[in-house]
Amino acid sequence: MKNKWILLVDDDEGLVSTFKTILEAEGYHVDIATTGRGALQKCEDTVFDLVVLDFMLPDMRGDEVLRCLKIRRRMKALLITGYSTFKDSIDALSLGISEILLKPISPEELLRAVGEALS
Repeated sequence: MKNKWILLVDDDEGLVSTFKTILEAEGYHVDIATTGRGALQKCEDTVFDLVVLDFMLPDMRGDEVLRCLKIRRRMKALLITGYSTFKDSIDALSLGISEILLKPISPEELLRAVGEALS
């Protein structure tokens, strides 16, 4: 799993900081963004293997960010949310999201989902 690049996108700076620490301890390279536009900008400069993306961001929804990213790059994606509805889940899965994780997310759940998405 080493040498895999992950982009974490969530407006909760504490959450992305914690997730970054957990993933880096496992040998992943991790970058963070707190907005959809920030995520799109990061993807201009770096090719990520996986994006872990919040559904509700301050400037756009996570599925909108993913649509833009899928056009630019082929990468795997996990969606994290505290607001998921059945329709949103179906729409997200149609975008190729590997899994939808409901907040709060334990470190074990995060590592399992990331490992499965990157396998």
